[in-house]
Amino acid sequence: MKVTNEYYQFFGELAIALQTKDIKMSFKTLNKMLVDNGFEPYGSSRALARGLSAAYREWERQEKANGLARATSSAIANTFVSQNGDPAW
Repeated sequence: MKVTNEYYQFFGELAIALQTKDIKMSFKTLNKMLVDNGFEPYGSSRALARGLSAAYREWERQEKANGLARATSSAIANTFVSQNGDPAW
């Protein structure tokens, strides 16, 4: 499934891949990955948390609309963490 925002798509695909290996990723590392993959970085961890929250909501909406389990939205919520290891938001 695809969502229209390329950042949200990237977050969702990355979260699924990381979750399959039970890997958590900090906001700082995620910002670096964005740059490495041709995206503009979010300005701060707080801004990135807001972006992840928006991506979560969009994936959740898409999954619900298509009658799918909340796999991608849940992966986003459980994979990306703050520097202290706290959930994304």
